[in-house]
Amino acid sequence: FKLGAMCSGGARFIIGEAARYALQRRQFGRPIADFGAIRYKLAEMIVRQYAAESMLYRIAGLLDGSMAGRHDGDALLSALEEYAIEASIVKVAASETLDYVVDENVQIHGGNGFVRDYDAERHYRDARVNRIFEGTNEINRLLIPGMLVKRASGRFAVEAGSRRPEDGRPDGESLDAMKTAARLVLSTAAEKFGDKFGEQQFVLLPAADILIDVFAADSAMARAKGNLHEAAATVFVNDAADRVEVAARTALAAMLDGSELESAVRTVRDMFNRRPVKTAHLRDELAAAALTLGHYPFA
Repeated sequence: FKLGAMCSGGARFIIGEAARYALQRRQFGRPIADFGAIRYKLAEMIVRQYAAESMLYRIAGLLDGSMAGRHDGDALLSALEEYAIEASIVKVAASETLDYVVDENVQIHGGNGFVRDYDAERHYRDARVNRIFEGTNEINRLLIPGMLVKRASGRFAVEAGSRRPEDGRPDGESLDAMKTAARLVLSTAAEKFGDKFGEQQFVLLPAADILIDVFAADSAMARAKGNLHEAAATVFVNDAADRVEVAARTALAAMLDGSELESAVRTVRDMFNRRPVKTAHLRDELAAAALTLGHYPFA
């Protein structure tokens, strides 16, 4: 959990660095911040950081609630054990968000991102180790689905027609579809492999990616109050739903064959038959906020 928090702080700082550089660097007679490709990069950095940060705030609240005012070591250890799955999720998500942010910062800097005259290259080098510290991200991914299955005791029933969009919003439809897809993948894995599920790495990896995106999307939507917050949450949930659909199909293809696989894939396709969401203007609003402020807009 603490490594995730450290990565999140770094990402916030670097988003500001990228925005300020984009304002002062000029090409074709104007700042590169005017170009849509640069604004898209800034917006995507903000959206991913917003989701990672939302998970951190949520987990911090859960830990505080679990400790119930106690501050001794035993209370902290008990709380961390209770929320070990969430801590693993945010470690993976925040470290990979930071990696994405530092990579795009180098790209925005262009050739200047590769030389020591600017800090971008140092940030890029320093960030890489976070995907290795405190258990590699691969090890955490292998643990997340198995821990969740044990916590739920294998109860992942997927009922026909169970989708209930939240408040009729398109992002609510997407989040509901993501949760249903997660239950389908985990229930299929639990039924097919039983106690051997923890050995099925070709299933565990996409299953973990689904769970990470579901928790991140749910946390972002729970936090989103206000127009700019809602813009960040909406873009993240929309993109996460696309990733979850692909990951669900990948996981199911690693478990099933023939007509059984075809039926499961049709089920997934039906789950994600959702209204399209126009995100270009939302991304532009997020980028504009960072450029106006000169830093991460939710700081």
